[in-house]
Amino acid sequence: MKHPILLLASFFPILLSSQNVGSLYLSKQTGEFSSFSGSGSKTTDQHENGTVNVSHTGPISWTVDPADFSIGTNETKTWSGTVQPDMAAAPAPGRSVEATMRADYDVNFSRPQGTGSGGTPTSSYSCGDSCWYHPTGGMHEMVNMTGTIERTLTVYSIEVTLPDTICLAKSQTANSATGNSTATAFPAAGGSFQWTVLNGPLTLTNANSQTAGITLNDTTVTNSKVKVKFTIQGVSYEAEAVVKACDCICKKITTGETFGPLTVQFAAVPDSSTPDAQGFCSYNVAHAQMTLKMENQIENKQAAVQNVKLVYRKNCKTGEFKDVTLTWTGNQPLGAIKFIDASMKAFSLAVSSDGKLSGSVTLNASLNQDKDLTGKNLMILKKGINGDFKFNFSGGASFAGSFDFLGVKDINIHIVKTGTVIAKFENGALDAGGKLTGTFTAVGGAAYKSNAFTVTMGDLSLDLELSMAGGFKVLNGSGSVLISDMKGVKGTAKLSLAFNQGNCNATLAIAGTNITAFTMMLTDLTLSVTFNSDFDMIEFDGSLKAQHTKFDAAIAVSEFNVKNGSLTKFSASGKVKYSKFTFELISATYAPVELTISAKVELNVTATVKLQVDKFKIAEDGTITIGGIAGDFHKTPVDVSFSATFQTNRFKGNFNGTFATIGLEGAVDVGAEATYNFGYFKLTAKVNVPLGQSGLKLTQLGGEVGFNYQLQPSAGPSQGTYVIGLTIGVADVANFCEVVGNPVIQLGNSTVIMTLNGTISILKNNTFFNGTMNVNYKLPDNKIWGSVGTTVKIPGNGYILTTNNVSVSFNIGGGAWSASGSGMGGNMFNGVVNFSDGNVSLNGSLSSPTQLSGNLGGKASATFSQTVSESMAGNSFSGTLTIDMNATISASINASGMAGSFGVYVTGNGTLTFDTWIWSSTITVSGWSNAQVSVSGNSASMSGTMTINLPFSIPFWGNQVSAGLSVSI
Repeated sequence: MKHPILLLASFFPILLSSQNVGSLYLSKQTGEFSSFSGSGSKTTDQHENGTVNVSHTGPISWTVDPADFSIGTNETKTWSGTVQPDMAAAPAPGRSVEATMRADYDVNFSRPQGTGSGGTPTSSYSCGDSCWYHPTGGMHEMVNMTGTIERTLTVYSIEVTLPDTICLAKSQTANSATGNSTATAFPAAGGSFQWTVLNGPLTLTNANSQTAGITLNDTTVTNSKVKVKFTIQGVSYEAEAVVKACDCICKKITTGETFGPLTVQFAAVPDSSTPDAQGFCSYNVAHAQMTLKMENQIENKQAAVQNVKLVYRKNCKTGEFKDVTLTWTGNQPLGAIKFIDASMKAFSLAVSSDGKLSGSVTLNASLNQDKDLTGKNLMILKKGINGDFKFNFSGGASFAGSFDFLGVKDINIHIVKTGTVIAKFENGALDAGGKLTGTFTAVGGAAYKSNAFTVTMGDLSLDLELSMAGGFKVLNGSGSVLISDMKGVKGTAKLSLAFNQGNCNATLAIAGTNITAFTMMLTDLTLSVTFNSDFDMIEFDGSLKAQHTKFDAAIAVSEFNVKNGSLTKFSASGKVKYSKFTFELISATYAPVELTISAKVELNVTATVKLQVDKFKIAEDGTITIGGIAGDFHKTPVDVSFSATFQTNRFKGNFNGTFATIGLEGAVDVGAEATYNFGYFKLTAKVNVPLGQSGLKLTQLGGEVGFNYQLQPSAGPSQGTYVIGLTIGVADVANFCEVVGNPVIQLGNSTVIMTLNGTISILKNNTFFNGTMNVNYKLPDNKIWGSVGTTVKIPGNGYILTTNNVSVSFNIGGGAWSASGSGMGGNMFNGVVNFSDGNVSLNGSLSSPTQLSGNLGGKASATFSQTVSESMAGNSFSGTLTIDMNATISASINASGMAGSFGVYVTGNGTLTFDTWIWSSTITVSGWSNAQVSVSGNSASMSGTMTINLPFSIPFWGNQVSAGLSVSI
């Protein structure tokens, strides 16, 4: 197909000849009407097919034959149809309405590929060498096209009217009267007129015109009648009138008339007719001029209006006015009425015989540019207002009346800050009195700058009123905003907003506020907020607490102020621990972007000493810097003066002083723990030092010295100890404990303690345990104590007990030694019994170093198999029980191991076969026993009597059976 098929083109070709296709006429008086009809055919090829669905609006009806408006491929169809008015739905005489026919089409067709536009190609094919478009072959495409065709026509309900009485002027010379009469027809253009005499001595001229000449040949006849017939498109309407001679004639009016408050000027002499039966002349003025005023309490308006259509009746004798109407249509700007612009579109006025003005003016509202409602460039009435409204005259002898603003719509008001829309009220409309009420809602996430703060809208519900009489008002509401981007303060503060008759009260919300300064979290916020009804953020002011992540407590900020988007005050004080030192923060001053603090540090030695700290500062990123301290420490035997700079959690510097009788110089490292301070010194000793009555003498010193330090500096602080690091050799004691290591001497409480780290064996010649140790040797008491990580074996081969690696504490002195350990695990009796939660206690005399005594305790568990066999009076039972031992043991031990016995509790279960005179069977049983474990050398056994519980009573045995228990371990 060369072109898409539009099936509607075959239907009603007259209707489809143009976009506005014409008019249909009907007469409600006669029932006559005009119509359109047409027919058309279509032949499709092998590619074409389609459907059309026809619908309509308005007072018309239509028919088509065949009713199915579709066609298939390779098909020929012919349609015929008619469109006519719907008499029942048609308007009243003298009125017209529009009607529309709509065709929705869906067609498929073929076209040479690339030759057309429109539609949607669905496939392609080769047309071969017989194609009308491609003689040698080429590609075509299949196209689907959908769309709508609309045609509009006007339905006229025709009418013609005449005055009730046609009044003719009497002749001064003859008994006759003459005049003209004009018929009023609808529609005004087109059609024909035919006047006829119904009765009486009448003569007509121009009987085929809209205006006819009439002569009454005998003025005494008062019931003469004429008729006019108006015909258009074969549809007609008739009107009749009485014709008679009148006493006066209608005068020409050349200047104008005054009707009540209205003065109307004529640009041309108005048409007039002969007086009616009551002597009233009818005047029609097509182009009158007048000044129209609208007076009311909202705003007075007036406009000089041209081309006013005036119709009125005037008594030819008395001059009395009657049926005065003034109508006008156009578009005449009136300027602003309060916050809208207005133009006059039309009016329809009436003036009564006593001069009272009634009727209404149709106005159109508009706003072609945004309007500031408050003078602050904040509340913006958006352009785009439209809609018709009215001014209604009150019916008095003046121009007084009232506006009816109903119909003014598309009212949108935005709250705008620095060019950003932060809240909206949309799609509002005025009521009749010119009032609008509504609610602003926030543009969520909208952000703007206010006094260098960034304000981000949260939620908002804010009532508003816009009134022609009262102007614009913000009423009550609530909302929230987020405040951020403050210089010196990080994070976001959430404000809760409460509006009361437009005044805004802002409070800081706890939830949603997360702000820091110098990386310190700000809490306990007692801040007043200045945020006004113009959505301006001005100031935070008040007090709070600030918690630094490296302080153990929050500091009190007595003066906190953020103004114009920047931190201006941060006055702080408090007592905090930082790097294990206690600092007293006396005062703080802020200068962008750093906090400088006057502070003292507490050092607790024999008493609390407070030293002034130099250059205590907190930077904007939270970094804490401290200058240094200087002072003295006096604690026997230490007398040291020092100066040091702060490094992380210590003060490091140089020192000089004395340690007992030793002259010292070197470097100092002073630090702090949670409850005390410590010092650690690198030193050089200048003299030899005897160590009490120990017989030890220091021939050389070099290394470390410290207070409140453990025996090894690398192990950390220890309150109340004083340490010197040495190079020294230590002999053994009584050939009992053998220790080798690097000693460190600790002095305190008038004693000297020597610590050695090395290896130990006990007993030296019959070793029960050995391992790595920490040994303390105290002078002048000549005591050795410490602990060892070891494996305990009893006896030396471990048959009785072998433990896992445990910690055993020992003490040697006063001619005796002792050792103890707990939390042991292992096995007993060559691995048969599991041992747990064990404890061991050993002691002996230094005079007999190969002997010991003690106790062993703990939990022992094991599983054994026991054969049971008993008989009585020819009745017997036998079987095997599984016996579980789970007991707490307590036994004595010596150098040889363990001797004697200890009690255990065991349970068992299994199956027994019993045989009585009556019957035999196999049953499941359980039992228990308080047994004894006997130990002798490298052997052990368990014996006792087991009580076996039977599931039921058995003759000769009852519910229980006692059987002997004997197990080798």
